[in-house]
Amino acid sequence: MKTVAVVPMKLNNQRLPKKNTKSFTNGKPLCYYILETLKKVGEIDEIYVYCSNPDIKQFIPDGVNYLARSEELDKDSTKMNEVLKAFARDVPADVYVMTHTTAPFVSADSIEKGVKAVLGGEYDSAFAVKKIQDFLWKDNSPFNYSLNNIPRTQDLPPMFEETSGFYIYKSEVITKLNRRIGDNPYIIEVSEIESVDIDEAEDFDIADAIYNHIIRKGQADSPIEKFRKAILSGKYVYGPFMKTADPMFVEAVGLAGFDFVILDMEHGPVSFERQQDNIRAAALHGMIPIIRVPNIDENTIGTALDIGAMGVQVPQVKNAEQARKVAESARFYPNGMRGVCRFVRAAQYSKTERNEYFAKSKELLVIIQLEGVEAIENLDEILDVEGIDILFVGPYDLSQSLGVTGDVENEIVINKMKSIIGQAKKKGKTVGTFVDNIKMLNLWREAGVQYLSYSVDIGIFTDACNGLMRAINKEEKLTQNIGGGTRQVVFAVFCTHLFMQSIRRWHK
Repeated sequence: MKTVAVVPMKLNNQRLPKKNTKSFTNGKPLCYYILETLKKVGEIDEIYVYCSNPDIKQFIPDGVNYLARSEELDKDSTKMNEVLKAFARDVPADVYVMTHTTAPFVSADSIEKGVKAVLGGEYDSAFAVKKIQDFLWKDNSPFNYSLNNIPRTQDLPPMFEETSGFYIYKSEVITKLNRRIGDNPYIIEVSEIESVDIDEAEDFDIADAIYNHIIRKGQADSPIEKFRKAILSGKYVYGPFMKTADPMFVEAVGLAGFDFVILDMEHGPVSFERQQDNIRAAALHGMIPIIRVPNIDENTIGTALDIGAMGVQVPQVKNAEQARKVAESARFYPNGMRGVCRFVRAAQYSKTERNEYFAKSKELLVIIQLEGVEAIENLDEILDVEGIDILFVGPYDLSQSLGVTGDVENEIVINKMKSIIGQAKKKGKTVGTFVDNIKMLNLWREAGVQYLSYSVDIGIFTDACNGLMRAINKEEKLTQNIGGGTRQVVFAVFCTHLFMQSIRRWHK
């Protein structure tokens, strides 16, 4: 016997627009969950999404078919059984399984139980219910108890409510009786969570809370989820720029505990091919690898994300049009027009299921750099552009545009940056900047900057080398009259002291 599952969908829902493709927080589009559940039911031979709008295809996971239906079936006056009868004409089968995207928590076990019951021949249909055992009223009077003799809740006669989570029926039930429940149904009681159905905006919020606090409970957040949560909770995140090609330096940064690393392709010589290894090194230690691309170019931005960067940082954004181009170059349709290819590292070379790949791409960070007077003049318009996660104020280029090149501690630069930060914060935008000493780090942290890039890898290494040579030269003078053995001991103690000072300073 052939068993076919159908999930009817509309993209023009009135009560909750675009609900079928709306994503849970930290999750995927709503339609993903029931379709993945159906794929786990071994007795189902084929799965179809039945929708008049082909745009739904981008949200359908592998292993699920798309079948276009007439737009006439999208009318508000159309009854669901009319849709199911039309599908039965289009796709002949012995048994049908109808589910809704709005029931995302239905389990494969419950559906399988119903399918087996119908295939076994004893029942002509099956559907899900939840038990109601409570005090009910109808027409201003108690419905299932007497006011003169109020029983315990557990002693009330149980009643059952259809959940609309799934209906399983033989072909003749819909084709001859024009129903989805036959004369001899198998009733499957499901849990409160499985019975969740989403119709209104409030229903979606409740389901979103269930997903994040019950379904996902115990699942570790991805690095980018942790990063976003840190920003949303008001925490600071730190990371250096990296110009070197050796991933060993990236690993060292990760081992030190930094949150992100900016792989610099604007002022650095490293190719995309070499950056892949730097991205892998960052991922090993839970850091967010961000590539600063050299310019505003959709192909360059797309390539950076294709090789696995979790974000792009784009320099010299001067107006809203450029900011919009950056956002669209980093997002897939309908949020942008990033070039689509699943045979890339970001999609595990096509191993990642396509729906999951497109959904996860929405989490990627888009950072724009505002570095000149023109950008400041257009700041209000830039702040209104959707799809920008962080505004990075480049202090050195800004100082040049203000006529004090390189003097990033000049009051003119500081006041202008504080003004930018204030405007951004009013619109709920996260701000980032670059610092190369602790004094400026503290200044901008107190001003509300959360995304803080501290120095550059080669600069950090150079400073360390210079500091070490100063220490060696100082020790040389202190111990020049001391014997060799004693001198070695003094040198070792002195170096240990310097190291511990460095550790304490960074810990603070």
